[in-house]
Amino acid sequence: MNDQEIELKFEVDAAIAGKLEQVLLVRPGAKAAPKPKALTSAYYDTADCALMKAGFGLRVREVEGRRIQTLKAEQAGLSVRGEWETELDGAGLDLDALKHTPAAALVKALNGDLRPVFATRMERTAYPVRQGRSKIEAALDRGRVEAGDRTLDVCELE
Repeated sequence: MNDQEIELKFEVDAAIAGKLEQVLLVRPGAKAAPKPKALTSAYYDTADCALMKAGFGLRVREVEGRRIQTLKAEQAGLSVRGEWETELDGAGLDLDALKHTPAAALVKALNGDLRPVFATRMERTAYPVRQGRSKIEAALDRGRVEAGDRTLDVCELE
């Protein structure tokens, strides 16, 4: 049996996020209050959003001193997706790592036109939850989305 990640995201009113955390701490699988992690992600695309239009998302996330490049592709719906990750050593993207993904031909045709479109700066607190035989991570994200000089505060449960 293959493991499968199903991702659901919910917008949460920031004013009640603390109450939600209290509930997550008493769920099965909870041991102690987890420590929040800082996540900074840059999302890449072309000026005309060619990747998004083709059903792909490409980001580079910085967490705990590591840079992880992730390509996500929609498959059977909004919450079940293919995902390909590569740890990066230097700055920029590793387009060679995308050669064996469904986006390979598109990325090659873009000829290096990918650029950062927006960024997110989040503080994530992940709570382990057990439900039957399932292992669930309930992550509470607080932060903002930045695009040029525009910002949007966000609070969501994933």
